[in-house]
Amino acid sequence: MRAKLPKIVAILALLVMPLVADGSVSARAATSISAGLNSTAMTGPGRVAHVSCYGDYCSGKDPMSTGCNNGAITTAVLNLSWGTVNLRWSPVCKTNWARIYVYPTRTLAPGFVVAEQSTGYTQTGSIYAIASFSAQSETSWSPMIYSPSYCVRAGVNLGTGYSWNTEWTGCD
Repeated sequence: MRAKLPKIVAILALLVMPLVADGSVSARAATSISAGLNSTAMTGPGRVAHVSCYGDYCSGKDPMSTGCNNGAITTAVLNLSWGTVNLRWSPVCKTNWARIYVYPTRTLAPGFVVAEQSTGYTQTGSIYAIASFSAQSETSWSPMIYSPSYCVRAGVNLGTGYSWNTEWTGCD
């Protein structure tokens, strides 16, 4: 324990150094702390994954390749006979995206998976004909849409003329 004490003191000193005389955090330290929090996502107990974008810089990007899917939650679900439509939210990246699961042994015509803001702004991903004849489901998703303060819903529009949407969420 004695050998660890100097390391602990050094770490505490680094944490306390950004404080100014009145006990507030300096602007530089606050920016540094904020940047660190904004670029990571918790993926499990004690695990942190880095993301490659934040906020509006994520709009139009893939949630999987940016890492924004880590720690994301499903905020709306629409169950259908062929699968589900989900609206996903990344609290780290502040983005939403639409995701569909096509159940095993089901098929889905070509179309689009869409994340739509109440303002009319959308991000659309293509769905190619999906035939899930295996025991595994197939997944497709839209690009992300930055939407921390607007209502958002997920939808799927098929070339056959059918479309479905989840409920609007985030309409506080």
